[in-house]
Amino acid sequence: MTKRSEGVTYDFLLDLKRLTDAYRGFETRVSALEALAIAIAIYIIFIPLGLVAYFRFYWSGTLLEHAPVVVSFIFGVILSHIIRRRRRTSVFDLFEEELSEKLKAAYDNRFHDSIVMRSLAQDLGHILSGISGRDIIDTSRLYKRVLLVFVMLALAVVVSTSISEEITPANLGVVGEIKDLAEDLLSPKQPVSEIRDNVSIYGKPSLAVLSETRLELELYPGSGVGSRAKPTETSERLFREGPPGQGVAVPSEVYIESLPPKHREIIRRYFTLLNEVRS
Repeated sequence: MTKRSEGVTYDFLLDLKRLTDAYRGFETRVSALEALAIAIAIYIIFIPLGLVAYFRFYWSGTLLEHAPVVVSFIFGVILSHIIRRRRRTSVFDLFEEELSEKLKAAYDNRFHDSIVMRSLAQDLGHILSGISGRDIIDTSRLYKRVLLVFVMLALAVVVSTSISEEITPANLGVVGEIKDLAEDLLSPKQPVSEIRDNVSIYGKPSLAVLSETRLELELYPGSGVGSRAKPTETSERLFREGPPGQGVAVPSEVYIESLPPKHREIIRRYFTLLNEVRS
């Protein structure tokens, strides 16, 4: 006779939980390495297609420059999650067939209290206590994923170094060709007659630049259109008063002879024209 009891706890359940947690942690590490390897593989595909160079050229210095890396990791996580779901294995399948059948039966009747169940739980607890997490997992799977990641990293370095370091729109690969084709298809085409009318017969206008010529420009306050004189601070100055000088009239010939030789002719013509105006 068996009876259902919610308060019954068997020791083998604790050992089974310990082994289950170890197995899930191992699968998580394997899945993470697979995601990393897939992400690197996708990034390697992006390099010859020109996606890496495209984002590095047009969005240099911004977060979009690293868009290929982010997209690669997103696809890597998604694909690794799909792979993990497809190979999902029950923890009971990790044991030998006889032990696995006993564990399944005991786990299904874990809420029942009976003499048979107690005996089975005692035997399973004794067996599971001597099993460690390393005994039920295949560590070679983890080592293979680690090796795969290093191989993909080395391949990524080789592919990236083979591409020209000088990134220009001319060497963007397939992405650059797709971009040019899209621009040709989406850009409005100008009629031939309009193009003919817009052609300049005077050639392309350009700006003449005086090479190695230094031009000095002086701007005086208030001399330009729209300029505004800046107020200056007033300063007090002291002047000495003196008697006015007495003017002495001298003949023009004497005055002209006292001037520098290069100015004499100009002054002489000035006085001549002045006399003509007065007369």
